[in-house]
Amino acid sequence: MVTQLAAELGIARNSAVVAYDDNGGLNAARFWWVMSLYGKSHVRVLRKGWYGAASEGFPLSLAPDVGANSFAQSIAAEDPFVAEEQAGWRATLEDVVAASSQVRRARPLAAVSGVRPQPPPSDSRLQAAVASAT
Repeated sequence: MVTQLAAELGIARNSAVVAYDDNGGLNAARFWWVMSLYGKSHVRVLRKGWYGAASEGFPLSLAPDVGANSFAQSIAAEDPFVAEEQAGWRATLEDVVAASSQVRRARPLAAVSGVRPQPPPSDSRLQAAVASAT
């Protein structure tokens, strides 16, 4: 499935890929993770995403570039990316148990179990968390 998706998107074995979205990077990060899990190197997530690129004046269009996509698909057909799951990207139950002193919940147990739903973090808390991580 990942191999087929890569071919349809024109992603070749050695091509560089820049993922972006209009959802704060969430979908782009998921795409990066899946491609990395299956062995695709040279995948990056565009800082600030679609809206950031637009606000900084990058030329963007919502119209599909059929010519570029056809060209990319032909390159991918000549040098296809073949998805192979990489070892060490997923934890087994044994891995989690062995590292239990290092595993931390990001949310209270009551919220995770559904007993007490948690509201999403406010923008200011989220921005502070992102700022401290960078």
